[in-house]
Amino acid sequence: MVGELERFSRDGKRSEFIADAIRSKLDEQDAFDIDDYDTRTLAVILQNRLLELPNCEMSEILGLVLRKWIK
Repeated sequence: MVGELERFSRDGKRSEFIADAIRSKLDEQDAFDIDDYDTRTLAVILQNRLLELPNCEMSEILGLVLRKWIK
């Protein structure tokens, strides 16, 4: 990666490359990335989603497991 950046430096395009990389990252800021959430937060979200489901035995069982794990 450093070598690539040095190549851009020799070509006089390093600043442009860095600006484009930053712009690209900022433009995708709203993109969902599961790694942005810790496991506990995901468990709470799943538990809340399960509460929205109609009566389903599996969702009730999973909900109980999540409630015990989250506490």
